[in-house]
Formats: sequence, structure tokens, C-alpha cells
Amino acid sequence: MEITYDTVPGIGAVRHFRTRDGQRFGVLADRAGRRSLLIYDADDPHDADVPVQAVVMAHDEADQLAEVLQSRSLPDRLADVERRLDELAGTASRRRPGPGVRGQGVCVTSSA
Repeated sequence: MEITYDTVPGIGAVRHFRTRDGQRFGVLADRAGRRSLLIYDADDPHDADVPVQAVVMAHDEADQLAEVLQSRSLPDRLADVERRLDELAGTASRRRPGPGVRGQGVCVTSSA
């Protein structure tokens, strides 16, 4: 997918998307936090930048749409991040020297 990013002076920013099949749509994020899904007519090259339809969404509606469009659900992605953090923390604790002087491990002595 081809994605471009442009600012719209006084309004916000827009990302334009072109699929492999040549279909075009955009997402306009305005300063008030609303998102507009912009649909373009693929058969009208003369008005390439003028959408044939705009679906205006509140912030929470845009979040819901984004969740639906994700290839994996948010809980699945969070679980993956938590697993990766646990792996990193485990790796770091294995590398971290124990208490002692300047990176030396713990010295255990027994009094026999």
C-alpha cells in the first residue's frame, strides 16, 4: 500500500492511501480530534484530490474502526508486548551482576 502524508493548513493533516488495486482513500485528522474517512472515485482522474464521500467520526469512533481494521486484536498485541518485556527483563536480570563491588558477583562463604 502506498501512503502519503500532507498537512492541510488551518485544518490538520491527511494521510492518503492507495491499495495495490489502485483504490484510493484518506484519513483527515482535524485540530478538534475528529477523523474523517475520505473516499475517492478511482474512475475520475480530474478530481483526484476531491473525495466523493467523507465519513466524519469522533475520536472514540475512529478508535473503534482502527480496532476492527487491526489484523490482531488489542489484547493479543498487548499480551505479545508483555511477553517480550518479560523476556527482556529476564535477559537483563541474567546479565546484571549481583550485589557486590563493581560488577562482581556475590561471594558466599561458609564458616565451618
